[in-house]
Amino acid sequence: MKTNLRQRLRKAAQLAALGFAAIFLAGCGPDEFVLWSPDGQHAYVNGEQALLVDGAGRMLGPVFGREERVAGWLPDSLRIIVVRTADPRSWDEYAQLLGPERAAFVTLLAQQLSGLITNFHDDWTTFGAAPAVKAWKEYLEFRGEDIDSVVYYLDQKQSGLLAPLVEATARIVDEKREDTTGLFFSKGPHLPHINELHLRDALPSDAPADQLLLRLPDAISWACSSPLGRSIAFVSQVSGEKQLFVVAIAPNGTPIPVDPGVEFAAWSSDGRNLAYARTATPKRSQAGNLALGTITSVTVCTPSGDVLPKPEGNVDHAGLKLPERPRVAWLPDGRILFASARLTLPATIDETPQRLTLFAVLPTSPTAIDSLVPDQVQAQLPGRVDCFVLSPDGKKVAIPDDSGAVSVLFLETGTIMALQAEIPNLGRNSTYSAMSPAWRTSDELSYVVPAGDSAASPARGEVVIATLHGGKHTISKAWPDGRFLPPNLADRVDDKL
Repeated sequence: MKTNLRQRLRKAAQLAALGFAAIFLAGCGPDEFVLWSPDGQHAYVNGEQALLVDGAGRMLGPVFGREERVAGWLPDSLRIIVVRTADPRSWDEYAQLLGPERAAFVTLLAQQLSGLITNFHDDWTTFGAAPAVKAWKEYLEFRGEDIDSVVYYLDQKQSGLLAPLVEATARIVDEKREDTTGLFFSKGPHLPHINELHLRDALPSDAPADQLLLRLPDAISWACSSPLGRSIAFVSQVSGEKQLFVVAIAPNGTPIPVDPGVEFAAWSSDGRNLAYARTATPKRSQAGNLALGTITSVTVCTPSGDVLPKPEGNVDHAGLKLPERPRVAWLPDGRILFASARLTLPATIDETPQRLTLFAVLPTSPTAIDSLVPDQVQAQLPGRVDCFVLSPDGKKVAIPDDSGAVSVLFLETGTIMALQAEIPNLGRNSTYSAMSPAWRTSDELSYVVPAGDSAASPARGEVVIATLHGGKHTISKAWPDGRFLPPNLADRVDDKL
């Protein structure tokens, strides 16, 4: 993209300073900021820039670039999965990643938008409100295509065409207008990215090895290595819907599609199968007020860990009302753990239950679904049961809350242990986000304590390692400030209201 237009488009992103919601600042946690290695000796912290720390929290080696984040560890605790974004060098490079059919469709959309711009003869700050333009945007959203690709094509092929729209947005920013309903560019720079999946040495060295596995035109939102360390499952948003893929750990690997409508998956202990919650409406925005789905498993690898050319044995085991984050996990006895609300159909929307609890289903005998939370414990669960994190031994789950509360449920006894109470005003603050608890071992886990806690400082919250036998110590005192380390929010105005 031409440098001057790139700079002007980035200036348009300053709309966030005027009160527009910037996605990268939105507090929508709990988020996985701390990722412990399988052996518990090191962790990567995904703050503004990813950094490596040891078991005591000491920072090791250089921080990552802002365009990189760590998605997970390999079983050997020596390598990590890195997701990296890069700018395309040309439309031809980007179109090759899109593929012939999708590139042709983006070209058609760009030609349509070009005609709308050419035939517009009014105030450019109202272009986005023109009926024909609104209809074009609705069609774009319906088809699930990204406007960034269309904008990039036009800038590469019809230089200067977009300048009036960019200048209109810059003018609104400069004049600090409150009414922006007619803007075409209203949510940032609209620059496409190439998304890369890398395998990299985890620990500092003079020449760390980096292996590029694949490049995609679509964002990679989640990735996880198989227990055998020979393949990676990942989720990418393709044409408006999230899809699950699996790829062999090899240069220029071919991603194998597994299923659409999936946001997260879990590997079975033998590394052959994936379990996941699949939505019945892959474009979740079209699901309305009641998102339904299934708990599904599928075989994606051979017994030796090689990726199958096509997944086998796709089986639905349970139906459910999908929570906001449909996580699943395999328990040691082979059952699939998941979160959902108890639901009896038909039901009016107002009668649809919202409180989540935990269930398990055995894939080999899905005749019954086990409820794992005793009635007397249900009310004690933190609010984000859908963000549960299973312990390494598979006997406990840590459950967080948007407000920073953390509890541990012991699956064998059904008892619960509260580790951290709510952090005042954290759940109502859009600048800071709750951290998802992270297990270091089966008896130790990390979470955030608030400013003023005995293990924190007066000025900000800190990450601690706590044991289930009692006791905790801080590991983040030397870390830079981050979205998961809130200051004292007790007297802050609630900015989510």
